[in-house]
Amino acid sequence: MTSAGDGTIKVRRLSDGMLLRTINTLGHRSAAFSPDGTLVGTVGTDSFGTPSVTMRRTSDGQVVWSAPATSGQGVSVRFSGNGQYFLASPDYGKATVYRVSDGTAICTVNIGVALSEFQLSPDGSELTIPPTSSATDATWRVYSVATGLKIREWPARDATFGTISGRFVYSPDGTQLAVSGYRDPYTNRTGIFILNAQNGQVVGVSTGPGTLAHSGLVWKTPTLIYGLTSAGGGVGAIDKFTLWTGGSRVATGSGFYIGTSLSISDDLRYAGLGGSGDPPSDNYNLLHVLDLGVGNVSHTLTEHRNGVLGVAFSPDGSTLASSAMDNTIRLWNTLTGDLQRTITTPSFYAYERIKYFPSGKKLLASRTNSTSEPLRIFDLESGSTTLVTYPSGVRAMDAAPSPDGKSFATADSDGYVRLWDAATLTVKAQNFMGSGGANGPTAIAYSRSGNRLAIAYGYNMSVFDGNLVVYGDFGCPAPVSQVGFSPNSNVLYAFGNGTVQAIDLVQRQTLWLTPAVSATTLAGAVDPGGRLILSSFGKASAPENTGRYKLWYTSGSPYKTYDREAGDGSFPLQAVTFTPDGQFFAFARRDATVGVARNPLYRAPYLTKLTLSTTMIAGGRTARGTVSVNNPAPVGGATVTLSSSNPALVNLPPSVVIPGGQYNISFDVPAVQPVPYPQDVLVTASYLGKSFSQTLTVRPAWPSSIWFAANPVTGGTALKMSVSLDGPAPAEGLRVGLHSSDPALVPLPEWVTVPAGAKSKSFTVQTAATGGTARTVTVTAYVGPGWKSRDLTVQ
Repeated sequence: MTSAGDGTIKVRRLSDGMLLRTINTLGHRSAAFSPDGTLVGTVGTDSFGTPSVTMRRTSDGQVVWSAPATSGQGVSVRFSGNGQYFLASPDYGKATVYRVSDGTAICTVNIGVALSEFQLSPDGSELTIPPTSSATDATWRVYSVATGLKIREWPARDATFGTISGRFVYSPDGTQLAVSGYRDPYTNRTGIFILNAQNGQVVGVSTGPGTLAHSGLVWKTPTLIYGLTSAGGGVGAIDKFTLWTGGSRVATGSGFYIGTSLSISDDLRYAGLGGSGDPPSDNYNLLHVLDLGVGNVSHTLTEHRNGVLGVAFSPDGSTLASSAMDNTIRLWNTLTGDLQRTITTPSFYAYERIKYFPSGKKLLASRTNSTSEPLRIFDLESGSTTLVTYPSGVRAMDAAPSPDGKSFATADSDGYVRLWDAATLTVKAQNFMGSGGANGPTAIAYSRSGNRLAIAYGYNMSVFDGNLVVYGDFGCPAPVSQVGFSPNSNVLYAFGNGTVQAIDLVQRQTLWLTPAVSATTLAGAVDPGGRLILSSFGKASAPENTGRYKLWYTSGSPYKTYDREAGDGSFPLQAVTFTPDGQFFAFARRDATVGVARNPLYRAPYLTKLTLSTTMIAGGRTARGTVSVNNPAPVGGATVTLSSSNPALVNLPPSVVIPGGQYNISFDVPAVQPVPYPQDVLVTASYLGKSFSQTLTVRPAWPSSIWFAANPVTGGTALKMSVSLDGPAPAEGLRVGLHSSDPALVPLPEWVTVPAGAKSKSFTVQTAATGGTARTVTVTAYVGPGWKSRDLTVQ
């Protein structure tokens, strides 16, 4: 949705820009959309000359409410992050906060000079106004929305950085402010200040890739701040823009004018940029929607001192490990690129391939270039390392832990594939694959389920089960350097000499083969969702393809979907890998750097189901719930919001987090108190706009067992017995009905009352004599439809 200077708001489809509807604001030019996109608030003077603040539905443009204004010249309007409040400047020098639900003016702050910038805190409780355009104003002010009173202020002048003032935004949690205007004194690159929202103290600075001032800021997640820089050359000049985040360029372009507004979609896929200015061409006042999934490098990691050979992401995707020829393995934060730890390998030769064990606590490192210490396990918790005892003169060409972490398999230079016990580090099974050398095993990979293991050797591949029993052999058009499986284990991908081959393991035939590229395929990876494959290339005689990576779709006829240079043609990409959620990928470069890029074709996961372990439970007991997503949860996890229609009865945690790379998480659903009668409670889970609900019936406790002090019992004697429940009795106690199949022989009371909070009740009955013949009586206890019976023998 966009607002324009012609007094209209246009709603377009994001995928192709098709115009869906136009909302006429009758001349209002300042607009903002509610966080959920259902409302648009505007301020201005309509075509009849009447100034107002107006709230409309975006679905049909109908006015929800309208508030009077005097000037209608406000240039800024804002919604609070929770969507409950709307901020506008309806009159000269004034900022007014309105309640979105009914248009009530909560508070008005009068500065007395024209306002060009202000912001509401995410929860709508505070209004922050930076220094105004007045030459004498050099103060930041914060007001309480509830009272309209100023609650704190701080000077804009900082002893180190000078005056701090400009466009600004709140962090998602409201504790910090990002303010444009920083300029690095050494590089002249522009950036932003990070301020403490309580006192204005500078807590950090971040620079972008260029020297242009920032005309737009969006703080989208705790770790991602997007900044827009643009340069306008006046009438007839074409603007150039740069969109950056975390100090890295996300997108650049040219061809529109004075980009001043910026919006980022919730899935971080799209950026909307608005322009304004004199109309020297058809580009005037165009909305530009950029697809941010362009594969640009998010981080370039530069701490290594020699060529990087291997990369691997931790199972939750939060950490990236890289091994290099500088005799180190380094661990990095995936999202920030910060170096977390450096591990010095015990010997001179570098480990070329590294893999995480499923626990994320150990690394399996193999060395193809030396028979000295070919395989080593690094314990990331204790810092210890364990050398795997190998046959003399044998190199580990590749190694892979099993998905359950109990085993690992190696492809070795003597022609054998070995299956090892991860606990004892002894060989459990082995299989001879070839003569070794050029025709020996070169790559190995487990399927996600662990039921298949693929081995590449020369122009061939073999697929085994988890115990090295052969499933099938397959030929390839080129020597294979790396292999990988689809998520369902039914498709095998072979990365060879300039090609990628897909083999259907069920039909035992080739599905497709990518066009050959004039360079060697050095590495490859399959994204966790199985939609994409990533390959890298390198060859001295083909610099046009060296240092490039390509993304291909896996379904149907393959075709190149993305092709990008990640080096200068001199440094090949030695290894590539996806995060467990497929949102990022990393590549190792011979120039001693590691690149981390956002997957341009990444699909954010969405909620697929909410399940409960039972649909009915006794009050005071706990059920289990599970939420699931369709694709692996992103790095940092997927936070699923939980709610209960009756929190006093079913008290849920506010949210649960599906760990990065995982598909589901289970949680307790406690029925916190007993009830005297059945009550239905709606349990709801929500994630990224999609929700699922299940009804849980909380019922009174039902009989779970009946106990007799003696069985058989002598007729004519007293018998002590008790009834137990599957949950506690409510505050008023619980009546349990009793029934005897022979009331004359075993008379029972009509009911007994279990006291509040108790789970059982004992009582005594007087049996009758049987006359010497043993007889069986069935005793039944019941509460509503729940019942329990037990036979009693009376002698």
